[in-house]
Amino acid sequence: MFKNFTALIVSVIGGLLVLLVGMMVYTSLYPYPMDLDVKNKDSMASFLSDLPNKAYAIKILINTIAVFCASLLATLISRSKIYFGLLGLALFMGFLVYRDIRFDYPSLYFIIGLTIASVGGMAGLRIGLKKY
Repeated sequence: MFKNFTALIVSVIGGLLVLLVGMMVYTSLYPYPMDLDVKNKDSMASFLSDLPNKAYAIKILINTIAVFCASLLATLISRSKIYFGLLGLALFMGFLVYRDIRFDYPSLYFIIGLTIASVGGMAGLRIGLKKY
């Protein structure tokens, strides 16, 4: 039982680390303006609407890699692989939804991003279930 919960903790931390590194690269490519107030919804909405489609594609790719790593780690480490792999996938997807719902992202990005990240997470689960 301890190994299963350790797998969840390690998977979430691993996914967050991948997300952190990816977002560092993302913000170096598309930095925030100096006068941007992230707590002001109007200024964030105008900033997000000015972003090019390539920025959203990079963000979706970063999220997908992070979800893939989180579900792969949970599946590889836990004893009951399918259950805790799915739980690790669901926890990390819930985190992404919570993070992205706070800002006024375009609906198409939100739907496509979650769909592609889910597919990436299922790929991590599938790879983790293979026995070598």
